[in-house]
Amino acid sequence: MSTTRRDMIKTLAALPLVRFAGADPELILYNGLVYTVRPGGAEATAIAIRDGRILAVGTDRQILAMAGRNSRRMDLARRRVLPGFNDGKTPRPLTRADLDAAVPDRPVIVAHRGGHTAYVNSRALAIVGATATTPNPAGGRFEHGADGQLNGRVADKAMEAVMEKIPDEPARIIGAASL
Repeated sequence: MSTTRRDMIKTLAALPLVRFAGADPELILYNGLVYTVRPGGAEATAIAIRDGRILAVGTDRQILAMAGRNSRRMDLARRRVLPGFNDGKTPRPLTRADLDAAVPDRPVIVAHRGGHTAYVNSRALAIVGATATTPNPAGGRFEHGADGQLNGRVADKAMEAVMEKIPDEPARIIGAASL
């Protein structure tokens, strides 16, 4: 019996469904609202991650079925998940202007993975009452650009002040700088 081209294509198409030893996801994020950047596509609710890379995106049922015995599972409680970008060659610090262009009408906080700094938009700064002339809190700082205006980067106690004033967890993108 000879193998046809069609048989070969079917076999290759099924290969992603084969489970290899040691290929279990380290982390499963589920019960979320995953923005996939696919126009008109169904919104996903779960993500499988291994070695810092996304293995699969799909429904809770699909992705939880991939979990191995040692996979950590994290319930996102219907929080929004947005794609993150990590370019190891070029530093890409966010600015207030970047965040304003993306989300002008709601406060946004993007916390750096180190836990000492965050990037915020103008709406978040307005809620805190921070302006270009606002003094830095003891143990923190509101950073300014070359033009003397706030650039959206806040550190330590200034970051804590913003996070205290913006209790809406979905407005925050925690750890996005580490994705």
